Amino acid sequence: MTRPLPRVRYRIYGGPANYLRFARDLWLRRHRTHDLVAPFEAEVAAWFGARHAVFTSLARVAIHDVVRAWVPAGHGVVLSPYTIVDVVNMVVAAGAVPVFADVDARTGNLDPDAAARAFDTASVPIAMILVTHLHGVTADLAALRTLAQARGVRLVEDAAQALGAVIDGRRAGAAADAGVVSLGSYKNVNAHFGGVVLTDDDDLAATVRAARDARPTFPLRHLLRKVRESLVTDLLGAHPFFGLVLFPVFRAALLRGWERINRLLRIELDTSLRPSVPAYMLGRPTDLQVRSARAQWTRIDADAAHRIHGARRALDALSDHPDLLLPPPPDGLRHVYTYAAVQVVTPEDATPDDARMLRAELVRHLARQGRDVAPQHLHDVSGLPAFRRYGGACPVAARVAASVVLLPTYPGYDDAQVDANVRALRAWRVTRRVTETACCSPSCSPATTRSSRTPAPPTSPAAV
Repeated sequence: MTRPLPRVRYRIYGGPANYLRFARDLWLRRHRTHDLVAPFEAEVAAWFGARHAVFTSLARVAIHDVVRAWVPAGHGVVLSPYTIVDVVNMVVAAGAVPVFADVDARTGNLDPDAAARAFDTASVPIAMILVTHLHGVTADLAALRTLAQARGVRLVEDAAQALGAVIDGRRAGAAADAGVVSLGSYKNVNAHFGGVVLTDDDDLAATVRAARDARPTFPLRHLLRKVRESLVTDLLGAHPFFGLVLFPVFRAALLRGWERINRLLRIELDTSLRPSVPAYMLGRPTDLQVRSARAQWTRIDADAAHRIHGARRALDALSDHPDLLLPPPPDGLRHVYTYAAVQVVTPEDATPDDARMLRAELVRHLARQGRDVAPQHLHDVSGLPAFRRYGGACPVAARVAASVVLLPTYPGYDDAQVDANVRALRAWRVTRRVTETACCSPSCSPATTRSSRTPAPPTSPAAV
């Protein structure tokens, strides 16, 4: 069967119209007004079924503002360590203390049982549970809500990767005491910058809105930088240019260890602890961003349906793969699959480093098969040197962070691409079996077997 020309592992949402709209607003000098913000907030609140929606500069800043409003200084926030570093930094910058709780092995989301144990072992009083719906797969919100109510604390959703998901009849982000969604440039609605706080709490909405309004309008240079980065990424990832020109270069760099090129593809490299919110994040969104978000809002459910279809097609075909742990299957709009996040399976006594090397083997195999698929870039933040002061080792999170591979699902990623990924993943199963069989003779030492199956890890390519 002929391999389809590979499409890039991720595309930015919004398309050419988003850049044209941005240029038009700059030309007409409509990038500094705020007249549309309040009406847009009312529309978003109604869509989510929430009393309030507050349009903020970034989802991570929205998390900071909610934590600062609801968590007394020095009190704890229970959260998963398997997230972007800046989510944890926002908790710290708000004056709270991150209390790490381990994750569910299948989803990578906060484990309710681990969260309950964190209340009993934390060295500070707990005031909030922050739950992230990772990869568009929603967490066990019912169990976490029961825990929050029993302990008398707030439950807040980080739904930045789950826009459009529905949990027990409510949209993710509006199914707890408060929630945050992202309208950033790499999210399903791309307003270049932007986040939204959703809540039924009048006081919280007023507090977050006052903090937002006290900030200056986003400097034009920040918007221009963000849009320039997005445009370059979009152009380089365009089909068929990416498959014909860039992918062969990136594949050669990965397989041959060309570090100068591989370094360009890495993200989430800054793992430092930040005691305050960087100034460039603290902007006030404008009508320019509202127009961008509005134009894409009607596509949320259709785009989710495409991703769910792609995820179902891949997960069904891989359901009997013994070397992969799959996320939960589709269930209506419960999971919207920003990616289909699969994990390499390792023995129980394997270390995270073992898992990383096995995942590296898989990524190299996929590259050889002509597939542009990358490992997840997120860390187990609890294990990073700058954050170990907060304690709470999370062995499941460490293993998951070392094991996840992201299968693309975005609109435009068609069935032929999904099927090609499936064939390549099933071929890896055959390759591993052949390698294991070849190394079952007495002359094949354990050291040789390990070397043949787990080569030195390559660079960790991220979104192009």
